[in-house]
Amino acid sequence: MVSLLGAGGFGKVYLVRHKASGKVYALKVMQKKAVLRRKDVKAAHTERNILAMLTSSPLRGDNAPFIVRLHCCWQCPRRLYLLMDYAAGGELLHHLRRERMLSEAAARFYLAEMVLALEHLQARHIIHRDLKPSNLLLDAAGHIVLCDFGLSTVLLDGASRTHSWCGTEDFLAPEVVAREGHGVEADWFSLGGIAFEMMTGEPPFSPASERHLARKELHRRILRCKPKLPRYLTRDAHALLKALLTRDPAARLTDPAVVKRHPFFRGIDWEALAARQLPPPITPLSTGSPTSPGLELDLRVPSDSLHGTDEDGTAPSEPEEDDGGALGGCPGGGGGGGDGLSALAGRLGSRGPGLAAVGFLSPALSASPPLSAGAGGGGEELVADAALLAVDAADAVEIF
Repeated sequence: MVSLLGAGGFGKVYLVRHKASGKVYALKVMQKKAVLRRKDVKAAHTERNILAMLTSSPLRGDNAPFIVRLHCCWQCPRRLYLLMDYAAGGELLHHLRRERMLSEAAARFYLAEMVLALEHLQARHIIHRDLKPSNLLLDAAGHIVLCDFGLSTVLLDGASRTHSWCGTEDFLAPEVVAREGHGVEADWFSLGGIAFEMMTGEPPFSPASERHLARKELHRRILRCKPKLPRYLTRDAHALLKALLTRDPAARLTDPAVVKRHPFFRGIDWEALAARQLPPPITPLSTGSPTSPGLELDLRVPSDSLHGTDEDGTAPSEPEEDDGGALGGCPGGGGGGGDGLSALAGRLGSRGPGLAAVGFLSPALSASPPLSAGAGGGGEELVADAALLAVDAADAVEIF
């Protein structure tokens, strides 16, 4: 373990180094008790399952473009672990705040990478539902890394709408605020909000001069008002923002092929961009710490030293009785019932990208029967399939 990168409501993210290769990764550690207390069981399931589907096998060569990659996941009786790419450049929001706003050329580059990421998600019927600058990271080279899929969902069985109310309010689509049901179009509205903030320095409906804007007023503006577009933006930028921030989902610009042909993206070589051959406008500074991205690894079981500390700052003692409930196996689908990863991928019509990537995880960690726990608020039962996540103690090797 190298250092603590950040902490959230129910987990922490550590920078860790693989001893054998020297590669570094981001390790997200979630406390099961905290997840259950905050009623975020479904979010934890969703993030793991969708990242697994988006992570390709090393033999397939079809990694999701500009989306964080899940290398491995496992559990212990008290915690869940997700080993992902380390984005050495930090949050795009940090760079945006430092620069106040981005030039249209810089915004065009990052928005084009986001278009490729959304195209990949939309083709797999995945709605991110929490697009915002703080969920856009930069890797060591300066390319976008889309992360945080805890609020995402997968539209299954031909469905085109979901009715959950979630997301960050500054970037919510009107149909989400109105609780009319929303589909992939909501992500494109959020992308319009991100584009607006990139090029103006503030969200479209909550300017920095109104720090204490009432929630009701923000919702009213999203539903009824058009954002004021600065005159210094070019005609093409105006046209793109208007097309993405259209209130009517049916009239909104949401077809990736049409988005790529928009005049704002004139001059973008989409094939070269997808191959990461175009130089990013922001190059993160090297601080001398290890920042090389991780490689495909056959990781099996964590070292005990990775258990870190509990919420009270004390080191964990001997394993307690597992009160993590359904989190033991992280089944569940994004926004659906507790079908498990295999069933979820099967409904999408294929084995699903990512199944092979996590397929080398060994059988169940313990012989205890599957557990179940309420999802909190939704009344659904999420049943744990320990074989999906756990590892066999006989395969134990020290990897960190």
